[in-house]
Amino acid sequence: MAERMVPRMMVFILVLVVGLVCLTIFLAIVFIKSKTTTNGTIFANRKECAQIGGKMLKMNGSFADAAIAMLFCESVHQPQKLGIGGGFLALIYVKSNPNAMALIAQEIAPLAAKENMFKNRSSKGELAIAVPGQVKGYYALHRKYGRLKWADLLNPAIKLCESGHIVNRELANDLKTREDEIRKISSFREIFINPSTNKTYEKGQLIRYIRLAETLKVIAREGQDTIYNGGKIGKLLIQDIRSFGGILTDQDLLQYRHKWRKPIATKFLNYTVYSMPVSGSGILLSVILQKAQHDKPDKDPFGKTGGKHVHISSQKGLKRYKKEEQKKSMIAKQLANVKLSNLSRVRFQDSKTLNILEQYSEKEMTSVHGQVVVHVAVLTPTGDAIIVSSTIHSRFGAMRLSSHTGIILNDEMKHFSGPNQTNIPKSRTYLLSTMCPVIIVDMNGFPKLFTSSVGGSNATLALAKLIVENLQTKRKRKRSVYKLADIT
Repeated sequence: MAERMVPRMMVFILVLVVGLVCLTIFLAIVFIKSKTTTNGTIFANRKECAQIGGKMLKMNGSFADAAIAMLFCESVHQPQKLGIGGGFLALIYVKSNPNAMALIAQEIAPLAAKENMFKNRSSKGELAIAVPGQVKGYYALHRKYGRLKWADLLNPAIKLCESGHIVNRELANDLKTREDEIRKISSFREIFINPSTNKTYEKGQLIRYIRLAETLKVIAREGQDTIYNGGKIGKLLIQDIRSFGGILTDQDLLQYRHKWRKPIATKFLNYTVYSMPVSGSGILLSVILQKAQHDKPDKDPFGKTGGKHVHISSQKGLKRYKKEEQKKSMIAKQLANVKLSNLSRVRFQDSKTLNILEQYSEKEMTSVHGQVVVHVAVLTPTGDAIIVSSTIHSRFGAMRLSSHTGIILNDEMKHFSGPNQTNIPKSRTYLLSTMCPVIIVDMNGFPKLFTSSVGGSNATLALAKLIVENLQTKRKRKRSVYKLADIT
């Protein structure tokens, strides 16, 4: 019997960032049409990583195998954005059940974290390092949904580290921007300063990560235990973090727990929208979509132009929903009592897509907390799907690199707010994130659209706008801002 072909579908990876002063949303949309194939469809930031994901599927790997292999690859190509020193949110859909699950493997606050820990002290550097959840989350994802051997998922990234990869423009620019900082830190200097030129690596040059390759080899052999259960890599990592003044301990790694959660499921027209529960922003997305569906003033509930007023929940309301869900309040009750009272003006240009790199400066393209995120997605011929959003928070995280392991550490503690705010630094708490992976399925249970977001709280509004435009008003985006690989 012939294998089922993957139908043509639309997939969006949405990057949303919010300006610090005017809180205007700047929008970048990545649009890709899939090709018909018997193997599945892969979406990644780097062509090489998409090819690795495709290879996993051809080896009879699952959607989870492909996603994990791609993320390991992306962490080599984009070490300034993600890596095993960070964390992720994943949304998984299995058509045969049908069933959707959310996996939360974000960083958590260390045991020694206190509410006043940043008082009179910088929120940058070693104090900003939270307990990483990346490898623990990968391992849990593989254990539940994987088919290939664990080591098979790491081998391509190990080879990339050893043989090297060509530096792209974005990495080259990020290295150049931070060259002064890199030179001051020996562990960064050793890796990112080209000995042939005595400058940071430039576009087109070959860079290798030998120490990280050795770390990945140990993880390939020993799995999560080498980090989270008193193993070699975990001990070396804590040793380095303590050496430059961080507060993480062996107990932080030992007590780290990922979380499996049911996603937020919202009926929208003839579709089901699955989105992230807390610590993502799916609850707010659900509220906005329901409001758009039932209270539309015209054909486009957001207005005939993208600049009309749109009803959204207030910042205070969003924090209340998240607090209530953390206390295990019922989502249905939250939705029944919701008040959408505030107005927010959103700036969009519906008539054309923009070259964001030309239109806006780097400062404008930085979110409130400067967060950078990498998204990958996989769709199989049987309708199983996954979308993952991963980060170390800022570019190069805390600007702290474990010299013994080659791991760049996150600065997620910086995301925790000060006193009387929702994200208060407390021991073993997850930060509340605006990352929101979404999978939308049709009435036949087949995935039709992927999307994700990051930025300030208004990012969720823009995410809803994108969904409504494509499902309700049928205003399709014809061109993409960034061309990503579609490798099958």
